[in-house]
Amino acid sequence: MTPLGTMLATYDEAALIAALSKGAIIRARKDVAANKVSILEQTDNAATLTVDAETLTLDAKDLFAARCTCPAAGLCRHIAAAVLFLREQTPASSVKPTEPAPVFDINLIEKFARKEWPNALALTNEPLSIQTDGSTQVTFTETQDIVTFPVGQTLAKALYKGPSAARKKRAIAAAALALLREAGQDLPELVEASIQKEVSSDVLDSAADGLLHAALALSSGTIAQARDRLFSLAISTRAETVPRLAAELRTLSQRLDPDRLRSAQETPIDLFYGLSRTFALTEALREHPSDPALVGVLARSFIPSGPMRLTFLGAEHWQTPTGARGLTCVFLNLETGQTHRTVEARGAGTDFRFNPRDAWRAPLWSLVTPSSMTGTEVILKDAARAYDGGLGLTQTATSGRKDIHFDDLQKTGAIKRDWSQLPTCITDDLGRGLRQRPGEAFVILEAENIETPVFDPFDQQWVWTWRDTEDRAITLRFPENNPPHIDTFNHILRRIRGGLVALHPNDEARTGRLISLWISGKDGGLRSLQFDTLPRPKGLSGVIDRFIERTVVRSDSTALSLNQLHLFFERLTEAVLTSLSGTPIPNRLTEDARDLGQSTVLRFLEQMEKDTTPATALRLTYLLSEGARLS
Repeated sequence: MTPLGTMLATYDEAALIAALSKGAIIRARKDVAANKVSILEQTDNAATLTVDAETLTLDAKDLFAARCTCPAAGLCRHIAAAVLFLREQTPASSVKPTEPAPVFDINLIEKFARKEWPNALALTNEPLSIQTDGSTQVTFTETQDIVTFPVGQTLAKALYKGPSAARKKRAIAAAALALLREAGQDLPELVEASIQKEVSSDVLDSAADGLLHAALALSSGTIAQARDRLFSLAISTRAETVPRLAAELRTLSQRLDPDRLRSAQETPIDLFYGLSRTFALTEALREHPSDPALVGVLARSFIPSGPMRLTFLGAEHWQTPTGARGLTCVFLNLETGQTHRTVEARGAGTDFRFNPRDAWRAPLWSLVTPSSMTGTEVILKDAARAYDGGLGLTQTATSGRKDIHFDDLQKTGAIKRDWSQLPTCITDDLGRGLRQRPGEAFVILEAENIETPVFDPFDQQWVWTWRDTEDRAITLRFPENNPPHIDTFNHILRRIRGGLVALHPNDEARTGRLISLWISGKDGGLRSLQFDTLPRPKGLSGVIDRFIERTVVRSDSTALSLNQLHLFFERLTEAVLTSLSGTPIPNRLTEDARDLGQSTVLRFLEQMEKDTTPATALRLTYLLSEGARLS
């Protein structure tokens, strides 16, 4: 094949659309069909043609070296028409793609990305789609970054379209990593030194202005423009230097959808709470611009943190509504009593061969499978640890003791017998206020009294009540809402030593999700409920258990009453929102604040009377949102 033929094979129609636009290619095809293209001169390395009274020259070096006499800068429809015409004149075998799905060496990708390497790794977690029809196209559906790899070309020749040209290198590197993952190679985790960067005040000013505009738009019912503005802020290069702020802006832009409000998926009050919380984050960042809890961290960013002795506590597989899925393994630090987790996951629409159950049976840290780690001391010589306590997957561990039991966990102080301590455990693990990280806290419970699991007909799920020494109750849900081998639980009730429970901060430790159980006896031990079978009843006890009549037990069945304080917070929030459109806050709400002893709220209300601005309203609303949550 001649050098010019090689270039023609590289830029098929998909690559031309990426380089120009679909409309330009449609016009170019019409020019070819109307016989407006003719060859003046052609060699192995170049060709001169006329297209619709314009003269152009194609160079075998690259499509972007072409020159046309039309006034358009860069590529134009005339150049596209010439390429399409010459491809039609070339035998099909000469333009057949040879590499429909390029796989680039990971070291070359890192070298290409340079300082964008961590951002590119983080971008691979976004939802994306891959299309291969000659040229390969990777589309990141949320950020609308589109990368096209022409056949046989290098990373530097990849074509990019997206919201910002400054994102080009990041998007190309992320797309190449996604193709590498699609080919079956695990992506690396970034282990780096701890570097704290201060947030630019310009970024915070832009975000705050967008949030104030969104608050006014929400009060007037015109949110479409505010939604687009927040999305543009979220995907801007400057905002992404503050990962947490960028994530919250993106979430708000998705929630500010008129259709969601019309279908009652969102309420104006909840949206106003969300705007106030993100506005409070910008205010906090001004005071603490280098606080990692406020700035956030990029995905898969790990810091060497010295030796660590761990033991396995349990695991669960999961899948989000958007299609992401993964396996989470939980470990306990035998020296500090802190829980850590590893997460192996894939984004929606990526790596269809990945199955979390297969990860359960695959070796972790080049040691043994999670299913074989029960009772084993796991030693990391220099643990790669993320800011939130997560542990990296690409490190090596060794084994120590083989006889770690539930009694050994008690020595660490990690086992909780008093449910009144659980809210403190959540805040200790996840933080509090604006510094609270998303996710769940993992806690080991040892109950004084355990009731028989029952089926709740209202929630349509099995629940299990555990009580502490003061008879306080916590309601536990089973993984996937279904307990394994429900007929065996009467048999093992008296043998349960404790359980690993996931607690969500919004539940205030009233409910939890059960991950694993410690069962005494020769056939007991640690059992992860999604993967392991429970001991089966044997002999006479098994026969008796099968005939035990089970009745639905409703514990703590007290009549629900309206919470006066919570109702006050919600009514005042609604009044603050409507005040932005000119309606004054009713005096009775000010009197209610005084009667309820809300001195801080009163101080803000006095300020609102003097200065009814979106900034004051959002500050007051953040205070009300925290009050509503705590009440």
